Amino acid sequence: MTTRDLLNEIFALKYFLSPVFASSKGSVSRKGPNNARASPARNNLGSKNHQVSPTSSCPENGPVSPNNSSENGPSSVPVSNLVERYKFAPCGHLLAENIRTEWVRSCVLRREEPAFLFSQMEDRGSTADAITNLREMFLATKELSNGKVPFIVASLAREYDNGIMPLSDCSMSNGQGGMSISDTSMSNGKTSMSNGHSETSNHNPSQNETEIIVDDHEWRHYFSPTELTSLRGFLFVTPSCGQQLFYHWQSQRKYWWRKFSCDPGKISVSEDAPNKTVNIQIELPFSGGSHQVMETIVNHGTGYFEQLEPGQRDAFEIKDGRKKCLPYLIESKLSVEAATLSLLCESLSRRGERQVMRLHRKLAPYKVAFLNSNDDELKSLAQYLYENLRQSHIHCLFSPLDAGLKSPTSIESQLSVNDRLGVPYSVLIRDSALQDGLISIRNRDTTLEEKVHISKLNEYVESLLKNS
Repeated sequence: MTTRDLLNEIFALKYFLSPVFASSKGSVSRKGPNNARASPARNNLGSKNHQVSPTSSCPENGPVSPNNSSENGPSSVPVSNLVERYKFAPCGHLLAENIRTEWVRSCVLRREEPAFLFSQMEDRGSTADAITNLREMFLATKELSNGKVPFIVASLAREYDNGIMPLSDCSMSNGQGGMSISDTSMSNGKTSMSNGHSETSNHNPSQNETEIIVDDHEWRHYFSPTELTSLRGFLFVTPSCGQQLFYHWQSQRKYWWRKFSCDPGKISVSEDAPNKTVNIQIELPFSGGSHQVMETIVNHGTGYFEQLEPGQRDAFEIKDGRKKCLPYLIESKLSVEAATLSLLCESLSRRGERQVMRLHRKLAPYKVAFLNSNDDELKSLAQYLYENLRQSHIHCLFSPLDAGLKSPTSIESQLSVNDRLGVPYSVLIRDSALQDGLISIRNRDTTLEEKVHISKLNEYVESLLKNS
């Protein structure tokens, strides 16, 4: 499957996400909260400036761009396939939220070390601000953990391409072994906000629509929008055990990604710099063996703090026995947008002519779907079971009806919709359920059905999700 085919199929699934591109007409430069105007593409790490090429109106390859046309003509025309940001539809929002939730559970709630979560949903104005933010989080966490290391500072932040290097780039050079999330987020060029709204379609572009050329290299831009949500983990330890914990951390993070991958063998680890920077990466189905970095882990050691001014350096001092020293720092970072798109690319498969989104049960936006019925009694029973599952905090929905239809379509048609949405389990309630109380639960991946009594539905579904 080509780049264009796969990305087109994902963006055509209107329930997940769609890209918003930089525009040449009616565009407004993206500014962060500090009113720092987005800068043109520049080399923070020694690579060549990316050249932006104009789009072609009728290319043979490349995902379909948003339709920004209006009654009076196009309101904005994408000038490149550089993605400014992503618009999340309902399923995309839930998928991204589930990724964040599982990350927090892994890096904060279930850690042996004390771990504390901070939210920085604003643009960092400068590298000095990044150091200030880290110091504030460090001091607060140090106090909460009684001044003892190891401890973890976890940060959720909204970041913009304003020419400011993230912490990862302040003390590392760009290696040749991979492309880290923190590298790509700073090299996408000037950002702008389209006045139109992004919609994705499968049809051929008209004269008021444009299509984006994507070749074997340019697909990476879709995984590095200029506006993103970053999840960072900072592990502060004593220098004596830092190197050991660096290997331990990358092993845990690799296992975490493999747990949620539908093909764990595609997840691997590569080194940008020996014992310094590692990338947890995934081989995408259209990339011809190329890999997309999912998460970057940087072994800063004590060097990051040693380069600070004495006044700044003193704030980071810790005690190792009876002596004071600087902490050993290990940082990991991932982008929610890149993770979401990567998992969608990996999960999309075909069963004959049917699309199947094989998302992990814990990440799937909806865990259970109930099929619609023309029978009022069956519909009432489905509604009752649906409400019971919702009271157990299980995300579920009724299978969406096809547009323009007032009555449910066939069972196969509804199951096809559920498969495209990545719903792991579909509940089928047939006429016999009114007599014997038995309903069928159909597994998305195996397509097998299992009979369950309606009184045991909640217990059974909870056990399925708990054991995933």
